[in-house]
Parts: sequence; C-alpha cells; structure tokens
Amino acid sequence: MKKLHTYTLLSAALLALTFSFTSCKKEGCTDSQATNYDEKAKKDDGNCLYDTPDPVVTMPVTSGLTEIASGYAVGASAQIKVYANEALFNGYNYVYIAAFDSASGNWLNEGHVSLDPVMDMGHMSHGTPVENPTSTTPDSKTGLYAAQVVFVMPSMGGSWMLKVKYHNHHSNKEGEAMIPITVASASNRLVQSFVAADDSSRIFLSYVIPTVPMVGVNDMEITAHYRKNMMEHDPLTDLEIEIVPDMPSMGHGSPNNVHPTHTSNGHYVGQVNYTMTGLWRISLKVKRNGQVIGENIWFEYTL
Repeated sequence: MKKLHTYTLLSAALLALTFSFTSCKKEGCTDSQATNYDEKAKKDDGNCLYDTPDPVVTMPVTSGLTEIASGYAVGASAQIKVYANEALFNGYNYVYIAAFDSASGNWLNEGHVSLDPVMDMGHMSHGTPVENPTSTTPDSKTGLYAAQVVFVMPSMGGSWMLKVKYHNHHSNKEGEAMIPITVASASNRLVQSFVAADDSSRIFLSYVIPTVPMVGVNDMEITAHYRKNMMEHDPLTDLEIEIVPDMPSMGHGSPNNVHPTHTSNGHYVGQVNYTMTGLWRISLKVKRNGQVIGENIWFEYTL
C-alpha cells in the first residue's frame, strides 16, 4: 500500500506540473499577417484583426450632392460635371468636379483641374477667391476633385461663368469648359468686404458655416483674401480678427467666445457661443500689426 500511495502522489504532481505549464502559455493573435499579431503569443485566441482595404472607386460617388451644371472641355476631350452640397450661394461654397471622356463616357481619374469663376456685370468683369484642388487625382473615396469658392455676390448683379481648366492625363490634352452657373442670394450675411485702412487693399472675409451649427459653443472659421487684381485673390495670413456676437432682437451677447487666429492658407479658426436659437450678428474688428484696418463689419447667421 505504501508503494501505491507514492505512485499516486507522483502522478498528481506530474499532472499539476503539466496543467501549470499549459495554463502559462500566452494567448493572442499568432497570425503574422494580422494587425494585432503578437510574436510572444503561443496559443491563438481567435481574435486576429485585419486591415480592410478601402473599396476601389470605379465611378464618382455623388450621393447627397446636388449637380449644379456641366459642360465640355473640348480640347481635353472631356465632359466636366459640377456638384455642390447644395445650390450655390454668395459665401463660402464646397464645389466638386468629376471628369468623363466625352466620346465613351468613361470616368477620367487622372488629370489637373482648376476653377476660375468670373462675374460679368456688363460694364466690368471680376473674379472671386478660389481654393483649387492640389492633387492630380481625385479623392480616393469619392472619385471627385474638391475645391472651395467664395462667391462674393449673387447672380442678380450679373452672370457667373465657371471656367474649368482640365488637363486630361489619359490623352495628355488640355481644354477649358465654360459653364454658366447660378449663385443664389444667401439667407444669411456670410461674406463681407472692406478697404483696409493701412494699404487701401480690398479685403474679403467669409464665414465658413459648420456642418451642423448648434446651441452652445461652435467652431468659427473665417477665410480672408485680398484682391490682387480684378481676377485674382490671394489669401491673407497676417490679420488679427476679433469677434463680438450678439442677438439684436434680444439685446444680449454671449460669453466664452474665442477670437479666430490664423491656421493656414488664409483660414482663421476660433469659437463662437450661440446661447439660443434666433438671428445672431457677429461683429468683426480686423487689425494688422496691432492697428485697426477694418471695423463696422459683421456676419449674420440664423440658428
């Protein structure tokens, strides 16, 4: 009986040692192709993760956008289609461009695009601030070229023509589409201009409306450009902009506002606090080198 007891104890000890060794094996992802691969893992836990490649765009994705107009860049053998988030208005607009082969209708996914809007007022013509696409390929997710245009006035003062220059990399041809467009009068005051007190330049400010403005603190983004000549406008990067929001109908302002400061390419970002719904006026004071160069300027926005 003593030998049996010793054997039983030895078996139990070996079993415990085996269990201990097994339970100490590190679990994790053992597939080296996974993003969470663990080289120290001895046992796969079944939770390996893998990168999912973005779907390949075969045609421009325009759902949720409004088609504004289209035209042909004859020299480039391309049809140009213009889209926007909504109907164009005087203010800061997001504009999207898609190009198609004018003969086959196939989508063109390589080329240079630049926009040149021109307002014909009969007795004179002028341009407007534009932020053109910088890439020679459209966005990988939408298949669209993205640009931004600050329309400084609605079409009621004349007629807008959108010149779209396109260099077709598939054919190595260039052309320009002349596309008439309509710019509606915005329901809010979203663009202002003034003559700078220090150098007499014409400066244009635009309010970039947040996607979903809300009661409370919102980012406030303003663009600033000066008129280089009647057709060209360059971004201004050296301004100091102060904001004072108030509700004219209620006779009060709001606390916790942050003056916009320059970020890049003539864009200034701060914060505005809308404490309730209704019509808000945002008064602006513009300085350069500490000197006031523009005041009695304001935006209006109805929340």
